[in-house]
Amino acid sequence: MWSFIGGGVSFLDDTVYYPEAGFRIATSDASRLDVYIKILNSSNETYDKHIMVGAGLTF
Repeated sequence: MWSFIGGGVSFLDDTVYYPEAGFRIATSDASRLDVYIKILNSSNETYDKHIMVGAGLTF
Protein backbone atom coordinates (compact mmCIF):
# COMPACT_ATOMS: atom_id res chain seq x y z
CA MET A 1 0.00 0.00 0.00
CA TRP A 2 1.26 3.49 -0.82
CA SER A 3 -0.18 6.98 -1.13
CA PHE A 4 -0.30 9.26 -4.15
CA ILE A 5 -1.08 12.88 -5.01
CA GLY A 6 -1.79 14.38 -8.37
CA GLY A 7 -3.98 16.71 -10.34
CA GLY A 8 -6.07 16.79 -13.44
CA VAL A 9 -8.31 18.71 -15.78
CA SER A 10 -11.70 17.67 -17.15
CA PHE A 11 -13.13 19.27 -20.32
CA LEU A 12 -16.56 17.54 -20.56
CA ASP A 13 -19.08 20.39 -19.98
CA ASP A 14 -16.90 23.10 -18.49
CA THR A 15 -13.24 23.13 -17.60
CA VAL A 16 -12.75 21.65 -14.13
CA TYR A 17 -9.40 21.51 -12.34
CA TYR A 18 -8.83 19.16 -9.43
CA PRO A 19 -6.10 18.11 -7.06
CA GLU A 20 -6.39 14.52 -5.91
CA ALA A 21 -4.93 12.35 -3.17
CA GLY A 22 -5.42 8.72 -2.32
CA PHE A 23 -4.14 5.31 -1.42
CA ARG A 24 -3.11 2.60 -3.83
CA ILE A 25 -3.34 -0.99 -2.62
CA ALA A 26 -1.63 -3.64 -4.75
CA THR A 27 -3.65 -6.82 -4.47
CA SER A 28 -1.23 -8.73 -6.74
CA ASP A 29 1.49 -8.06 -9.33
CA ALA A 30 -1.18 -7.48 -12.00
CA SER A 31 -3.95 -5.62 -10.13
CA ARG A 32 -4.47 -2.73 -7.74
CA LEU A 33 -7.22 -0.84 -5.95
CA ASP A 34 -7.15 2.98 -5.82
CA VAL A 35 -9.17 4.88 -3.22
CA TYR A 36 -9.11 8.63 -3.83
CA ILE A 37 -10.58 12.05 -3.11
CA LYS A 38 -10.80 14.92 -5.62
CA ILE A 39 -11.66 18.55 -4.87
CA LEU A 40 -13.24 20.18 -7.92
CA ASN A 41 -12.55 23.82 -8.86
CA SER A 42 -14.38 25.56 -11.71
CA SER A 43 -15.86 28.88 -12.75
CA ASN A 44 -19.18 27.02 -13.18
CA GLU A 45 -21.14 26.79 -9.91
CA THR A 46 -22.37 23.30 -10.85
CA TYR A 47 -18.88 21.84 -10.36
CA ASP A 48 -17.13 24.39 -8.15
CA LYS A 49 -16.29 23.44 -4.55
CA HIS A 50 -17.47 19.84 -4.80
CA ILE A 51 -15.65 16.82 -3.41
CA MET A 52 -15.56 13.43 -5.15
CA VAL A 53 -14.68 10.26 -3.29
CA GLY A 54 -14.14 7.11 -5.33
CA ALA A 55 -12.46 3.81 -5.86
CA GLY A 56 -11.08 2.11 -8.95
CA LEU A 57 -9.88 -1.38 -9.66
CA THR A 58 -7.15 -1.91 -12.25
CA PHE A 59 -6.14 -5.36 -13.52
